[in-house]
Amino acid sequence: MGTELCFSSNKSRADITCTGNLDGKGMRKIVERLTAPDMLPRLKQVFLDYTAVEHFEINLADIQYMAEKCNESTQERPQVIAIAVVTRRLLAIRLTRMWQAFTPRANVELEIFPRAEDAESWLEKQ
Repeated sequence: MGTELCFSSNKSRADITCTGNLDGKGMRKIVERLTAPDMLPRLKQVFLDYTAVEHFEINLADIQYMAEKCNESTQERPQVIAIAVVTRRLLAIRLTRMWQAFTPRANVELEIFPRAEDAESWLEKQ
């Protein structure tokens, strides 16, 4: 798996680029980093790019774990976290929508885009 996580200088934005095989263990680590006490208070935007993923090895337990971490860590937050997901693959869209269904208490706003330019434009407006 080639997952790269980069933060803006003030840690208000996280850019995640996934390539190759994407597994649940790697995604769990990213969610744990994003929801860490030193990161979460400043986080306002997440840019998640799935366009170069060749194979998804994520199961229902992984999605539920990531959703619960998000529910627990963001529901008391006053500010919404904007999450822009970039993908054209139907599987990635459905996995994202499944995660979204498990996060009713999370203080996030999520949109899915086919192009990175559209995702960037949406994040700029948030």
